Formats: sequence, structure tokens, C-alpha cells
Amino acid sequence: MRLKHPNVVLLVGWCSETQYIPMEFNGTYVCAEKPERLLCLEYMPKGNLRGFLSDESSGLGWDTRYKIIQGICYGLRYLHEEWQLNAPIVHMDLKPANILLDNNMVPKIADFGLSRLFSEEKTWTCTISRNGTLGYMSPEYINKGIVSTKSDIFSLGVIIIEIVTGHRDYPDDTGTPSEEFIEIVLHNWSQRNMIKKLSGVSLEVDYQQIRRCIQIGLDCVKIDRSKRLTISQIIKALHRPESADPSNIKGVDRHQSEQRQKKTALLRIRVIFTTVVFVVLLKKRGISQESCMNFKEISSISQKKCRNRKKFPGSKQAPSPPLHSPAAPSNTSGLLPTDRMDSLFSPRCVWVDGPIIVGAGPSGLAVAACLQEQGVPYVILERANCIAPLWQKRTYNRLKLHLPKQFHELPRMAFPDHYPKYPARRQFIDYFEHYAAKFEIKPEFSTTVLSAHYDNTSGLWRVATTSSSSSAPANGGGDMEYISRWLVVAMGVNADTVVPDISGLDAFDGKVTHVSNYKSGEAYTGKRVLVVGCGNSGMEVLLDLFNHGARPAMVVGDAVHVLPHKVLGKFTFELAMLLMRWLPIWIVDKIMVLLAWLVHGNLGKLGLHRPATGPFKLMEKHGRTPVLDYGALACIRAGDIAIVPAVTRFGKGGQVELTDGRTLNFDAVILASNVPQWLQGNDFFNKDGYPKTAFPHGWKGQSGLYAIDFTRRALSGTFADAVRIAKDLGNIWRGETKPRKRAGACGRRCISVFW
Repeated sequence: MRLKHPNVVLLVGWCSETQYIPMEFNGTYVCAEKPERLLCLEYMPKGNLRGFLSDESSGLGWDTRYKIIQGICYGLRYLHEEWQLNAPIVHMDLKPANILLDNNMVPKIADFGLSRLFSEEKTWTCTISRNGTLGYMSPEYINKGIVSTKSDIFSLGVIIIEIVTGHRDYPDDTGTPSEEFIEIVLHNWSQRNMIKKLSGVSLEVDYQQIRRCIQIGLDCVKIDRSKRLTISQIIKALHRPESADPSNIKGVDRHQSEQRQKKTALLRIRVIFTTVVFVVLLKKRGISQESCMNFKEISSISQKKCRNRKKFPGSKQAPSPPLHSPAAPSNTSGLLPTDRMDSLFSPRCVWVDGPIIVGAGPSGLAVAACLQEQGVPYVILERANCIAPLWQKRTYNRLKLHLPKQFHELPRMAFPDHYPKYPARRQFIDYFEHYAAKFEIKPEFSTTVLSAHYDNTSGLWRVATTSSSSSAPANGGGDMEYISRWLVVAMGVNADTVVPDISGLDAFDGKVTHVSNYKSGEAYTGKRVLVVGCGNSGMEVLLDLFNHGARPAMVVGDAVHVLPHKVLGKFTFELAMLLMRWLPIWIVDKIMVLLAWLVHGNLGKLGLHRPATGPFKLMEKHGRTPVLDYGALACIRAGDIAIVPAVTRFGKGGQVELTDGRTLNFDAVILASNVPQWLQGNDFFNKDGYPKTAFPHGWKGQSGLYAIDFTRRALSGTFADAVRIAKDLGNIWRGETKPRKRAGACGRRCISVFW
């Protein structure tokens, strides 16, 4: 028997020989025969399919996955129906590890060690042995030993589901309805496609093909083998034509090209104007004409460095330093006298070629990795001595993510497979540390930003900082000014600990703690604790206090949306995002409020009144995330947790006066409110601390100012913000550093070396 098909591994040849090995038998030495056989198969350079399987968020594109599914089906049809009429071959061990790939990613079925050859009279047989791989073996084979072509069909269905989703958990295993399972898969592919488009990668994803493949996979893994499809029916279903829905891609590209040309023209005008102003300022300072002429040579050197610096930071080649300071050795040391340099700038002034990123949390790490991909240098300033200080130093121990992990992935690196669906605090911190190590992101730690000022005359950002690290220079006291054309605010809305202004709080005798400093309720056992603020942090702290034997109460000053953690067997945020694919946000709000009412009833009786604006519209408009209930409501209903109105003032002896006239005594107060007041009242941020520009354009301001993680979508919005910012800066950077002829005064890049 010799199998020959493009989707079956070719048997090139074989050999068999017998070796005679001396061995002792009954006290005498005899020669034992040891037969050895060897099969020679064609070489598959890409290895097996197992190494290429991943979920929808990464890995192979859809076109490649679809071609692999088709190839496996063609190979199986050859075994079942084509190689010899009415005498099928049942593979018996069909799995990704036994599907090999050539250089063109063409799949070929291999390893026929367990295969069964049926005669014309047989369509199935029964066996006592159970050889195969669990997870891919059909239920009738496991339970009754029945072998037929439908056994391979079951294995094929599992493989199809695994190729599309990255895992082999189909509805019969998970208890998920088939339609819901299909919608989840489509949603995940839609999210991947959207993210790739935001990062500038154009993907062609046929959602009808995805739906068709998942439906075929589900039909193949039915428990009743008589209801499974045959291989011919599967191939026919794969080729079912669908109506096309072409989009006007050329029109979109033409519009984007025109917009880029307009931006480039405006940028050139601005560069010329800035250069003229700079030369005038130099002349007013009394700098010689020869020094100004030397800028042309410096400009050409700088341009060459910028063009060669494609991968900084993180490149394997040693790039030229991104920072140029009078305090450090530089090729500009002979350009100006020291006294002239000091008169122009502060004693420690550093020019940054690329943007200044303020904050080394998840937002700062994400935008740094994306800038690295665009070839743009950067500097990250972080006031703490570690990355992600909010998560490392200001989160409580029982904290877990409220959304599935795929919604919190940073660009270009997925969560490890062994992480649970909702990673814990420590796992999330480990993920950040591995992320920084992978992309070689090295922030300037212990550097506090004192002020950020935009100089209208020069068109530059001047960021004043002070350093508390041991490496800070003694003569400068650690004070330094960073200068750049771009500033990226990556501190997020929760960067600062803000204590609400409540009368008498300083006179309160008990312990006052901000929620960012809260770790566990162990220290509050048996104490009366007042939690000020009804957000997700406040509700979780309440539950933790109750579980540790405290007597907690919560201040609810404003109306708040409290949603169940799960609705209809699905996580609330996941369900809401699924609905938003087809419905406007106001309809989704109505549905979620109705479901919350059906689950929780009227919470107004408990003192938790709902706002007039829907939960997700409120989140989009004001950044107020709906509160998810993880068990605190049950304690409130039982009277274990008290709800009180707003506080009028605090007093001595642990007294707290409320707006309803009551006076209660508490041993401790935990402040769970955090309004980002440091961002309020300027041209970019409104009074709520969020950008004035509506989503999705709130990431970009005027004069080279960018903000990440301020688009009211929590960590799930960080990915999109980072990609947009890096792409915008990358376009500007490449437009300025590409070779072109210059006339007249020195180019803009001369400033990057002088300053």
C-alpha cells in the first residue's frame, strides 16, 4: 500500500534488517535475532501544527489557518474515500502533533502507526485496546471501543476548533451553548482585527468563513456519531459561497494620503518658523556668526545619527545616546563658551530627541514598546523606584482583574497560557516586569516631575524634575530640566493619592488610610471602619473588612450603578462588549440596567440609587466605571455592612457627623475616592481630569501633547492609545529624518544636538 497525496506525508522508502546479538540463555550464549525496520519520509521543515496553534489575539492570520483546515480535510478525504473505493483508512490518532507543515504552510497528515484499513464489507469495528490521544479520541471509541471513519471526523472537529480558537474546549466540554460559543469566537477575531488595524496592519478576515468553520467543528464533535458529517459534506460546506461585502479601501487610502500631505506641509512651515526664531534668539544673546554657521555641520551629523537609529532603545546595536547635556561629554563642547551656555539654559538641561514619557506604569510601558517598534527614541520619567508602582505599592492583596486577561494585554506580548482568566495582583505585576525586560525598557527611576511647561516661542516642552536617587549629582541637587518637542502623559487618572476636603478630618482621632495604602483587613478586626467612596475599590475593601471580622460602613454620596458580576452565565463587561458590537451604547445601557434590576431588585431601598445616565454612557462621558458586585450586596442586605449618607464633618473621639443629622463613632476611616485634581482646569483636561476631546481622539492634544490611559476605558483602552500615539509620532519622526535637500538656515535637527 503506497499513499500519494499533496496533504499526506510521502513515504520515500523503507529498510529492514536483522541483527544477531549474543546473550545468555540457560547457562549458554546464543545469538538472538533483533529485527530493525526504518521508514524514510519526506522532510517537513516547519515541524508539526502543534507549535503554531495560538488564540485569536496572536499567531497565524486567518487566511493561513483556513488553508490549513482545507488541507487537512483534503488529506482526510483521500484516506476515507479516494485512495481505494469502499476501503477507507481510519487514521485513529489525528491531532495537531501528527499534522506536519512544509515551507508553504501546506499541512500533511503523518504517523499511521495506529491506523486501521477497512475492507469493503466493513464500515466499523470494535476493539478492546484504547490507543490514541485523550481529547481527540471519539466518545464511542473511549467508552465502547467502536472504530469508524466518524472517529476521525470527531478528531477533525476538535482540530478545527483548536485552529480557529487556539484551544480545544468546545461547548460540550464547557457547557456553553453553541450559538454563544460561535459569537464569542467571532467577537475575539473582531477584537484582534480591530487591534491590528489600529497598529497599522491590514488584515483580511472573512467572518463568514470563521462562522462556517466553527459550525463545522461543532457538527463534527457531536456525541451521536450518526449525526456527524462525512468528510465530503465537510468539504462541500467549506466551499459554500458567501456574498461579498467589499469596502472602499482605495477611497479611504486617498483621503488618508491627502491628510498626511496637509500635516507635512504644516509641519514644514512650523520647522522653518522655529528655526528663524531660534537664530534670532542666538543673535540677541551675542553668539558669534561662526558658531551659527557650525550648526550646519552639526545638523548633517545629527541627521545621519537619526537615520541610523532605527531600533533605539532595545536594539542589539549600540545606538547613539538620546540625551545631550552640557554636563555630559558631547561633540558640542567646543561650539559655545561655557558662560554663554549657562546664560542660555539652566545648569542641567537635557535635550530628548524623541518624546518624554511621564510614568512607567502599564500605560508608559505600552507606549514605549510601540515607539520602539516605530524606531522612535524616548525617555521615561518615573518618580517611584520600580515599574508599575500603582500595582506594586498601592493595591490591596486580594485584588484581581475584573475583565478577562485578553482585555488587559499590552501591545506585542500576550499573557502566559498558564495564567488564569482573571489574573491576580502578583501575576499582573510579574507580567509587567517580563514586559519591560523583553523590550529592554529602562525608565529614569526616582525622578519626580515638578512642572511641565510649553514654550510658545521655541515650540518645545520643558519638563522640570528632581531626582531622589543616590546617583543624583551633588552639584545640581538632582534637579534637571528635560526638553523635547513631545510630551506623553502616561500617569493615568489614579496616579496621585487625593484626599477629599472634608471638614475636621485632621482632628479625627482614629486611623485615616487611603485605599491606595490599604493591603488587608487583618489590622481592622473588631473595629468600626468607615469607607468613604462607593467604587469598585470601596466595595471590595468593604467585603475584605467584613471577612476579617470588622464592622464596616460605607459613605454613598452620589448615585452609583451596581451591576452583578455575572449575567446569564457571562461576565457583565464581556456581555456588554459583545452587545456593543451590534447595538448603540444607550440600548446596551437599558439592557444592563434591566438585567441588574432583575438580579438585584430595587437597590434604592438600600441607599444605592442609580444615576439617570446609563452605566456605560457614564463611563464614556465621565470615566466612572460601574461597580461590580462580588458579594458585598448580600452583606448589605443582611445588615452586616451599613450604608450612610455623605459626611458633614469629622470630630474628636472618632465622631462622624452625617448629612442626615446623625453622629456615629468609628475607629478608622478608609478613603476610597480619587479625583485627579492635578489635571483639572487647563486647555487639555476638563474638570473631571479627562481630556476635553471626546473618545476616541482624547489621546492627542495640541503642541505635541499626548495622553495615554485617559480615554475612559481603563486598562482595556491602553493598547489602542499606545498604538495611536506611537503611530502618530512615528509618522512625524520618519518624515523629518528621511534624507532631503535643505536650503537657507540650518535644519531643525541642529537643535537636537545643541540643546
